[in-house]
Amino acid sequence: MLAELCFDPGFSSRPKQSSSAQSPSNRINQRPQTNGEAGSESCDPVRRGANAGSPRGVLERLHHMSATSTINDPVASKAFLRLAAVGDQFERYANPHAVRIAAIADGIAKLLHMAAEDCRSLRVAALLHDLGETTMERDYIWRPEALTEEERIDLARHPVIGEQEASRAGASRAAQLLVRWHHEWWNGCGYPDALRGEEIPLAARILRVADSYAALTAGRPFRPALTIVQARKQIIEWAGIEFDPRVVSLFLSLDRLRELELTVEGAKYRSPD
Repeated sequence: MLAELCFDPGFSSRPKQSSSAQSPSNRINQRPQTNGEAGSESCDPVRRGANAGSPRGVLERLHHMSATSTINDPVASKAFLRLAAVGDQFERYANPHAVRIAAIADGIAKLLHMAAEDCRSLRVAALLHDLGETTMERDYIWRPEALTEEERIDLARHPVIGEQEASRAGASRAAQLLVRWHHEWWNGCGYPDALRGEEIPLAARILRVADSYAALTAGRPFRPALTIVQARKQIIEWAGIEFDPRVVSLFLSLDRLRELELTVEGAKYRSPD
């Protein structure tokens, strides 16, 4: 099944398109083409050992902090924010990324009048959504060359690993599943479970849009940030393919949300209490 999917150079599988058509997920991690091969270490499916200063070593300490607290405990909320910061640092985002996604997703959820507990699960999932990538600790995440096919397949494991790590961190089961499904596509071409349409929980559909927009408008080591206009155009063009059209419509209706315009300066976000 995996071999039949057309993986883009970033975090999503997508339907085969002409070279001129690029999904937002493709643009998120668009890299210059290269003939270089990846070293065997970066794609070794066996996780690397952790030392105290490595991202994985930090995660281990934070997992203990959050897992020994209740889900509504301020200590757990603080740990979720710190886990998000560790992920941002590993992926070399210049500004807080996960908290920005959480704020955008929260704005959409409020327009839908989602229940308070559902909003909380969404915020926690936004903070932990790429925990799997941090745990895998692959250097190709920020390397400025194109990913090999082996690396693309390896990277597609991160939502499932993230689900497991979110469980270890003490996140609710709802938040864990949102982490698992944040790369599912409206047309069924996402991963890991190829869910389609309303099979995908609404909160996961919201997270897909918020994550894509925040990543498109953030500079990366391998590409500059898109402008707000360019990013919004990408989101619109892929409504009904990657994104739930209703969620896109609500996203476009957001106004006076600072995180929508943030491309240079840092973001502030409250804890997910």
